[in-house]
Amino acid sequence: DDTCNERLICSGDTSFIRIWDMRKELFTDYPTQALSCVFSLSTNEGYTVAGFGDGTIKLFDFRQKNPINFNSQYSLTNLHKHDSIVRKVCLHKPSNVLITSSTAGDINLFDIRNKKRLLRSSINNEPINVLDCHPVNELIAA
Repeated sequence: DDTCNERLICSGDTSFIRIWDMRKELFTDYPTQALSCVFSLSTNEGYTVAGFGDGTIKLFDFRQKNPINFNSQYSLTNLHKHDSIVRKVCLHKPSNVLITSSTAGDINLFDIRNKKRLLRSSINNEPINVLDCHPVNELIAA
């Protein structure tokens, strides 16, 4: 489905995630239902994971067609709460794993299919300034 490549998903210091449909040249705002700003976004097909300044990780399902009747029980799931600002969320598509990290240095891996944590780790109890994930191989750099 090429429609995923024709969308721009963005957010920041706001209470919504905006999805631009490049083909129609229109956008739709989806409420984040969070009290802090978005620090990191990662997307895969019709869903997006967002990491927030208060440590919250949320999964948004944007495959719902009518945002006016936005049903938060169906379209929004709280996955996890870090103790500090979320530095990075990364959906590793080949393995269906979500990698999250915070400024405190903790890294979590979740199986995105059943939303269960696979691993919780801390890197020498040091803060993490930057984290990135390889798009194909199972490599994490912090």
